[in-house]
Amino acid sequence: MRSRIAILLVSLCLCAFVRGADEENPYARAKVGDWVAYKMSTKMAGHDMTMEQKQTVTKKTDTEVTIEAVMKTPAGDQTSSYTVNLKDKYDPNSEMKKMAGEGMVFKELAKGDETVTIAGKPIKTTWVQFESNGKVSAGGQSVNVSQKGKFWRSSDVPLGGLVKSESEMQMGKMSMELTGFGSK
Repeated sequence: MRSRIAILLVSLCLCAFVRGADEENPYARAKVGDWVAYKMSTKMAGHDMTMEQKQTVTKKTDTEVTIEAVMKTPAGDQTSSYTVNLKDKYDPNSEMKKMAGEGMVFKELAKGDETVTIAGKPIKTTWVQFESNGKVSAGGQSVNVSQKGKFWRSSDVPLGGLVKSESEMQMGKMSMELTGFGSK
C-alpha cells in the first residue's frame, strides 16, 4: 500500500510539473521513440525509497500522443500508459485529475530562470515555486495532500520538459531529477 501511494504521488508530481495551460502543448513536438528518464527519491513515514522511471512515446497521430511509463520500484516494475490529446488546449491539471482524483488546486508562488547541471551537462531552465492542496485517491482510500516545492523545466527536454523537482508534504519529502533523454 505504501509503495502504491508513493507511485501515485510521483505520477501526480510528474503531471503537475509540465507546462501551463497558456503555453503551446509541449507534446506537439514529440516523436515516436522520444524518451525521458528520472530518478526519484522519497522519504515518507520513516522509509526511504528510490525509484527510476522511463517514459517513451509509443504512438503519435495528428491528434494524440501515447506514452508508456515504466517505473522500477522495490516491488518490481510498474508499467502504465497515458494519452495526451493534441487538439485540446493543454491543461496539466486535467491530466493530474485523471491520474489522482478530484479537488487538486495548484498555486504558483514565484518563478525565475536558472541553469541546472544534470549528469555534467548544463541545462537552461525556468523554475517555479508552488504549493498545492487537495485529495488523492489511492488503494480505495482518499488522502488529503498538501505540498510545497519547486520544479525546473526546459524546452530542450522532451515530454513536458521536467528537469528537476523537490517537494515537501505532510507525509515526507520527494525529489526527482532527470537522468537522461533522447530519441530512438
